[in-house]
Amino acid sequence: MLLAAGVSEIRLSIVLSGISGMVSFQALAMTVYAFSHSTWLSTLAAIVIFTSRAAEYGVRYPIFLLGTSHTYGTLGLSLLVLVAALLGCGRYRLGLFLLGLAPCVHPSLGIWLALIAGMSLAWDHDTLLMSALPRWKWFAAGVLVSVCSLTVHLWMRSDISAVDPAVASRYLSAFTTLWDDHRQPMRLDNAGAALNGAGLLLGGLWLTVFRRSVSAASAFVLRFVIVSAGVGFACIAISHVPPEKLPAALVVLMPTRVVNVDAMMFGALVFGLIALYRNMTWARVLMVALAAGLLLNHHGLLSARFERTPLLSLEPRLLVLEVMLVAAALLVAGAAWTERIWRDPSRARTVPRGVRLAADGALVAAVATALVPGLLSRPASSRVPTVFRDRTNDGLFATAARGTGMLLTAGDLHLMQLRTRRPVLIDGGGLDGLPYALSGALQTERILRDVYGLEFFHPPDQARGLGMIPPSVNRPIWEQYSTDRWRAIRRAYNVTQVLTYNDWSLRLPPVAQNANYLLYEIPE
Repeated sequence: MLLAAGVSEIRLSIVLSGISGMVSFQALAMTVYAFSHSTWLSTLAAIVIFTSRAAEYGVRYPIFLLGTSHTYGTLGLSLLVLVAALLGCGRYRLGLFLLGLAPCVHPSLGIWLALIAGMSLAWDHDTLLMSALPRWKWFAAGVLVSVCSLTVHLWMRSDISAVDPAVASRYLSAFTTLWDDHRQPMRLDNAGAALNGAGLLLGGLWLTVFRRSVSAASAFVLRFVIVSAGVGFACIAISHVPPEKLPAALVVLMPTRVVNVDAMMFGALVFGLIALYRNMTWARVLMVALAAGLLLNHHGLLSARFERTPLLSLEPRLLVLEVMLVAAALLVAGAAWTERIWRDPSRARTVPRGVRLAADGALVAAVATALVPGLLSRPASSRVPTVFRDRTNDGLFATAARGTGMLLTAGDLHLMQLRTRRPVLIDGGGLDGLPYALSGALQTERILRDVYGLEFFHPPDQARGLGMIPPSVNRPIWEQYSTDRWRAIRRAYNVTQVLTYNDWSLRLPPVAQNANYLLYEIPE
């Protein structure tokens, strides 16, 4: 609707990025708030986690919090965590509404959320009977929106011919085994699995040994983390089963992406649990140490670059992971020591006012040190960033936009339909969408064979597990095509122009070029 109203793709992309980032920050902050009930602490913790990328240890599917074209995955996962956090904060009406709405935002993650949240609510009958069920109308309202969305979707695709289930299953199994990266067998020796195991341990300890430190509402977050870890490890085991032996619906749901739930939540969980003991000096010191440790290798807000610290030989991403795990271990030790003190009230001590102010000031200073320089920096050039170049500010894309017929894109070029508003024959950088649209499997095989010179059921080694057409494979094939071969492709697929990287050399007349790409015309 906004595009139809005249809003540009660039402006709308910025708005959507801000919305997805907002939900990501809300999810992290509300997870901390469920335990701390401190607005400023929850906000600072979310900034630390984002800035240090402590929530981005995605496995099989990357975790992005902001500023990515993978908007569905970003918003879907962040909404999932936000629902758990809202229920853990006792905001049952909004939490249940978003729970019902989740399949409308991301069907796959919405289904996993329903499973995990349902098991977590059923775990505690008091929460289910006294808090969730009385507010069932809010959940029903969210479900109603999802049903309406599904109805519109089914109506819009009603003219798409269905594929025989046996044929669809064959293509799904082949794509999963040969092409897809997201559904490959997962091992346990990765950061995501480690964070799930650590989250399982922390959740179990604070639901049993340290139970009296946790409120009834925030205990839901712990149960959610435990159930997510359990389902995640079960999905890791499922990933080793050949796809042809699994139900097609389960394969499409990408089971191993559940591992990303606890991977995203773990840093916020540690911050929140430490905040439970803010009246103890050790917790204040540990909070500052955790924030400082996570920010140790930081290099500018909103930057994906991480540089080695001269005094440390650790890989920065490994350092961030180890800081979180060490902080979790110290948290357990501190909680055990505090539990022992609280059994003897005469020995209990609250943190001195001077120490509290110093610790809070140090935490604010650490965050400000990482945050302020990035906010104050200015771009070195006034040129439009590459990510925001399209038909409105780039001559090549404008030329492509004026063309007729289909646009053929090289290798892994992605989002060219967005940049040109020109229909592309196939998105070579997004083949991993095929499991969600198996009706296009037969045409995908035909295009890969006729146009790209690739066999769907026998891809080259360089293409296996990528979910895209690698340029290293595509380039030599296209550079060998004769003009007659290109004419045949034009007649068969109504392709009139070809977009490649600017160092490719096709036997076609070029019509436009920029710093990155080259546009060719296929003669009639």
